[in-house]
Amino acid sequence: MASSTSSSTTSYATNSSGFSDSGYSECCCSCSSCDSDMPSTPHKCSTHCYACRYLKVVNPALRKDLEGRFCEESIPVERFVQAVYGLCADDVGRIMNHNIVLPAEPLKRYTKSAATKNGHEPSMYAPFQQMFEHCLRSICDLLNVDLEQLLKFFEASGYCVLDGVGGSKRKPDGMVGHADAFSDIQRLAWRLIFHYFEFKKPYAHAGGSHGSHKSKQALPSVVEEAEGRATTSKHTLPEPAPKRATAPRTSSTRSLRQTTEAQRSTQLKAPTRQTRSSGSRTAGNGSKAVASGQSGNNKGTSKVTRTSSGGAKRGAPNDHYTGSHNRSSDTGSQDTTMSHSKRRRIEDAIAQELQAAQYALECMDADTSRYYVTNVCVDGFEIWLMYHNRDRVYRSALFDFRKSPRLLALIAFAMTRCTPVQAGFDPHLQFPVADKDGAITYTNDVAYPRNLDGARFVLPKSKDQSEVTFVVEGSSPIYSYMGLIGRGTMVYPVRKLVDNVIDDTRMALKTCWTSPGRTPEPVFLERLKKKLPHMAEHFPVVEAWREFEQGQPFLEILDEEIRKKILEDSRRLIYQVTLRLQPLWELDSVEEFESCYIDIVEMHFHAHDDAQVLHRDISENNAMSRRRASDGKALGYLNDWDLACFVGSLGLSEPSTSQHRTGTGPFMAIDLQRPDANGKTPVRDHRYCHDLESLFWLLVWAVLHFDLKTKRRRECLLLDWEGDWQDAAKFKSDFLYSADAQQMVLDMALKPYKDLVKRWICPLADMFDSARQNCNSRDAERRKIFDHDMYAKEITFEKFMATIEVKPREWAPEKK
Repeated sequence: MASSTSSSTTSYATNSSGFSDSGYSECCCSCSSCDSDMPSTPHKCSTHCYACRYLKVVNPALRKDLEGRFCEESIPVERFVQAVYGLCADDVGRIMNHNIVLPAEPLKRYTKSAATKNGHEPSMYAPFQQMFEHCLRSICDLLNVDLEQLLKFFEASGYCVLDGVGGSKRKPDGMVGHADAFSDIQRLAWRLIFHYFEFKKPYAHAGGSHGSHKSKQALPSVVEEAEGRATTSKHTLPEPAPKRATAPRTSSTRSLRQTTEAQRSTQLKAPTRQTRSSGSRTAGNGSKAVASGQSGNNKGTSKVTRTSSGGAKRGAPNDHYTGSHNRSSDTGSQDTTMSHSKRRRIEDAIAQELQAAQYALECMDADTSRYYVTNVCVDGFEIWLMYHNRDRVYRSALFDFRKSPRLLALIAFAMTRCTPVQAGFDPHLQFPVADKDGAITYTNDVAYPRNLDGARFVLPKSKDQSEVTFVVEGSSPIYSYMGLIGRGTMVYPVRKLVDNVIDDTRMALKTCWTSPGRTPEPVFLERLKKKLPHMAEHFPVVEAWREFEQGQPFLEILDEEIRKKILEDSRRLIYQVTLRLQPLWELDSVEEFESCYIDIVEMHFHAHDDAQVLHRDISENNAMSRRRASDGKALGYLNDWDLACFVGSLGLSEPSTSQHRTGTGPFMAIDLQRPDANGKTPVRDHRYCHDLESLFWLLVWAVLHFDLKTKRRRECLLLDWEGDWQDAAKFKSDFLYSADAQQMVLDMALKPYKDLVKRWICPLADMFDSARQNCNSRDAERRKIFDHDMYAKEITFEKFMATIEVKPREWAPEKK
């Protein structure tokens, strides 16, 4: 039981705003959609874990999201626009053979703005737009394309602010979208943005060298391991280098990522660039280069050279556009000494790509459904494309648009002529279009207005399911993932369309990019339905589901080793439609809450014991309710089984998932979060006892947050509980061990739950505390150890139910 001899009261960081009645507020890691299948490292919350979108919160988390996610090979621009925007090789060849001269006056003004150290960055936007549109008009004349039918480039001189989820406000420098979307910038929204531009003034180097290729470094691209082999999984967005070697690191710097000084030095090296071709690009070889998958005389797959240390480095294909001279032309070696100005140059590139990722985050989380998003980074006169999806980030080769205006024209034409699907919007989401006679048809080729309300998800025919259509209700999803890299779960309120009539049954359509090797959720639900037919009304019923492989547009271009790694890590997209459920805080009384909670505990037990399925992600967003149609009785549901696993005879996770930690931060068992002596969270088997402990933490959470009177989930007051995993584990341990800490928390319980606290929570807290005390012992070296096998025997369903004095129901036996 909680110790009453504690010499001091445990204190916790609290939310100064107190509980909020403003409505549902997502907490840190409070959804099953959080990617929690993490390696054994100290846990830091990813971008998805934060409802707040202030930059001081988002940037460190976003940097973590991007660790290891950058493809280490640059994609030739010509191949990029073909693979992503669907531009055909013939058109690419004609554009690259076309003579384009940038207009003199805009170029002069842009050059002056870029070269003025104290000038404002927005002064670069208008002249760039003029050059962009000049190139576009030239290509439209060349290919006989109606300019008015294309998307438009828009810049608002830095004054256009777009609202995003979590209260974010962002000002993209340039945007591409339908002309009508920009007619009223007050109504402009992220769901309407096809592509965006991120500008940056070139760093003013000492000596007045502005935009000199000789003084510029390649974008950080490859991180080598100590063994000297090229990596595919360690590629990161590096931390900015400290301005002075002796400057102390601030807490915000430490929160980004823990690396050794040796790693930091490696990450800040500019990657070796591919040797310049012996012949420069000419108009005559452009078409041939594209058709053969080459850029000039360089093949689309990067050349691998050896460094002086024996390590392998891949030069970025097409990097001869940058004209870098800081390496030998025949060995690929380079001067690894980096001056402060060079470090600063790379810091600038890092910051620019991080800001571009912020906008990608907004586009992916907007009120729509999106597979990927692309953007253009403009750093003075250098340009490169970026592609963000739920797996990783790809970069194109960079080029100087003064020297290669054809490539600027190629990008301008490809971006403005692409369809919504080619811009990354969901091909299965269709919007209404009226013809001249007023007849309505639905298509995914709608650039504007793209309002969700009334749109349709059309799931195509599969092997054993016919085509089915669901109509979206409302203008926003029920739930948005709020992250860039990861499972990207989105949930939409829908109704089924049957014979062109909308059915009355309220359903929820969920999209989720599931990790490779994971069993799809519908497979688990089918197993539960088969094994537990007598409990069918307590499990989600799948109306329809589809599974799609994630498209990888650049595979043919990439090195075989990288291609293999990408395919191994590639996620699959699951569409799943089930009945729409209600959160537990929308119940009418504490009595209904208790009834639904017992339903969930019993259902979870029988799923494990009778169907050999362990849920592994108990949370407030997965413990749900629904009223029975016949009598209106509230029934408890356990939803979201996409992190579940099959268990063996010993109650251990299946081998394919036992090396992953899963769960939702505030509700996870202490032993799945607690770090070891080295600060790492050990990989442990996820067992039934851990889920049962999660159900206990859900109960404690509920009495503090579920306001049944207002039917709202209140904001969390105890910041440590929803902090990183180490803080959360300490909070839970203190709750069990310290009488003062426990009483401080329970004093915050909402008044209607006071009796429930006495009858259920306090006895259960004593049960878990006693079990943990009983499982502590010392090894031969007298070091304190915890017996996890004994804990699994101590924490059982029977003991849990006996503690709260509830007799388990006798469910009808399975029919053989």
